[in-house]
Amino acid sequence: MYAFKILPSKVDKQELTPEYYKQKRKNAMIFEELNFLARNKFESIADVKDYKTNIEKELPILKGQREILWRKYNKSINENDKNNILKEINHLTEKIDIVHAQKNACIKIIDRYAQIKEDYKNEIESKNKAVELIKEDKKKKLRCR
Repeated sequence: MYAFKILPSKVDKQELTPEYYKQKRKNAMIFEELNFLARNKFESIADVKDYKTNIEKELPILKGQREILWRKYNKSINENDKNNILKEINHLTEKIDIVHAQKNACIKIIDRYAQIKEDYKNEIESKNKAVELIKEDKKKKLRCR
């Protein structure tokens, strides 16, 4: 098989560095954030901030409902009632976890937006400086002739 070049003669193994895995995780986070933005059809960063404030208002309400259900669960004597209350508690807990994840995604998006905006400004400034230096160089060359 190797003689007919059907299989490669050597199998190259690449060692994957910790930086590779770190970048891979970072890319996965970015894709999750982009999916979150697409799912909720946000048009601007102001929409994300509004959504985050709405979530922050909703979260204490859900936690309060869960706390009330826990009190009912602990006071209840009947097993059927306890099971029903526990199902409701689990449902609310799942909802709270989702809301927490959405809140964290909004925070990450807002932070990343500020960072990207700053990087963009720096890049534009560096390009402008490069253009100015090139113009100065051309002027100097023309003067020397």
